[in-house]
Amino acid sequence: EGRLGANYGVKQADPNSKLVMGGMAGGSTMVKWLNEMQEWANNNRTDKKLPLDVINYHQYAGTHSPENSSFVSDAMQIINWRNANAKDKEIWITEFGWDTNLGSTKHAAPSEDTQRDWIIREYLIGDRIGLDRMTVYDALNDGPSNDTTQYSTSGLATKVSEGTVKKSSWYGVNTLKNTLKGYSFVKVIEENSNIYIYEYSN
Repeated sequence: EGRLGANYGVKQADPNSKLVMGGMAGGSTMVKWLNEMQEWANNNRTDKKLPLDVINYHQYAGTHSPENSSFVSDAMQIINWRNANAKDKEIWITEFGWDTNLGSTKHAAPSEDTQRDWIIREYLIGDRIGLDRMTVYDALNDGPSNDTTQYSTSGLATKVSEGTVKKSSWYGVNTLKNTLKGYSFVKVIEENSNIYIYEYSN
């Protein structure tokens, strides 16, 4: 709130900058954190506002598809909290994804194509429910393709040392981005346990 003087603070340097909170691990715990952060703001700020522009968290679904995980219910808890307490804040997921090594506890089975499909579907569902930004983890694998450590093979391509081979998820995400560029979500045509159909318009 300018208490340190004119030469201190992100907003003093650039009033248009967006201050993004650190990505909290696990959407299911976010409302607890947000309540505690809001309590701090109530006690320490004259405007009682969270000192940030973006609520940010990480969401992984383990071996489940986005539709069969807590992704939507966790996101809706955060969206509902934001709508009730901090309407001017954006909500970002800055990490989500699945490994392609089937030995990982965070893998998409049975193939790399499943990783592609689940990433695309999570992007579309996230857009539909009102998330402002989502970032898949990761562009490149953290480890070699035979690494079973969680998140080591969640990249859209292999490590540089393995030739940066693009997985089908690389092409899927690129196709999604280029197909929907300039388009906005309009409505749900159908959404049930068997099929999701959304309408977009440019």
